[in-house]
Amino acid sequence: MVEQFKFSINIRPRATDEYRGTGMVYMSTYLDWTEDVVNAYVEKLGLVTPPNLALVPLRQEITYHSPLMIREEAKVSNRITRLGRSSTVGDTQITEARSGRLIVTIMAVGVWMDIKTGRSVPIPDEWKQKVIAFEGKANVEVAEG
Repeated sequence: MVEQFKFSINIRPRATDEYRGTGMVYMSTYLDWTEDVVNAYVEKLGLVTPPNLALVPLRQEITYHSPLMIREEAKVSNRITRLGRSSTVGDTQITEARSGRLIVTIMAVGVWMDIKTGRSVPIPDEWKQKVIAFEGKANVEVAEG
């Protein structure tokens, strides 16, 4: 069973995040915040991307639960739940920071790619080791091989 999220950042919506004068945060903003929390997660764990490699998004599935109003603060949480040979699966959860009300959940799949060849490559061992150490062995499914 996956434990609760161990990493999060708080984000205050900007005026430009508002959806057409409704007072609600625009849906695409949540995907931007996912990138923000992933970058902060990578920095927190001290992960370094080797030259000529990139973690490229393959799929993001977002499930909307309730609106976040422009005046509210978001708590954006991230975890990695699966490490394949060359792919990762991560979850992002956005809640209203004060009440904990669930706003959206996002599941993302990414693949490690050699930028020059455009082919997938194995996840760097250092990344695997640091993610497993941070998340806990019981919380990350690791593919064999």
